[in-house]
Amino acid sequence: MLGSANLTESAARRNIEAGVLVTGGEAPRRTAEHIVELQRLGILRPFPLRRVPG
Repeated sequence: MLGSANLTESAARRNIEAGVLVTGGEAPRRTAEHIVELQRLGILRPFPLRRVPG
């Protein structure tokens, strides 16, 4: 899955993001392995969302 994301609080609340699913071949497996490694290294982390009173 490839996509974009604006990592701001405003974007997390209001934006609609799109992506594309790639299947088959080496690209999906290698991409997944790369993402897992970035998570292991702490480069990719969950983005904490704060609730806005409303």
